[in-house]
Amino acid sequence: MDIAVYERVWKYSIQLKIDRMLQADTDIFFVEGQVKDKIWLTYEDYKNKVHSYMHNPDGRIDRHKSAATMLYSIEKWLLLILLYLANSKNS
Repeated sequence: MDIAVYERVWKYSIQLKIDRMLQADTDIFFVEGQVKDKIWLTYEDYKNKVHSYMHNPDGRIDRHKSAATMLYSIEKWLLLILLYLANSKNS
């Protein structure tokens, strides 16, 4: 996945889900640029680690590994942010 594909995934999938969460709970605060960039950087870093262990004959990562790597990146940052927000809300 390159940055152009990630931009489409962000716009048509991730951002839509975040927007739905924001509409459902007015106490959620979301800073788009930080999370969007952190997800991409985590994806790139983890993709390189996965690629070094999972060699394909053509030198590419298959779509399943790409999808798993993206899911890991999204979960890592969105889950941490939502937990932080939930904890700060209860304080």
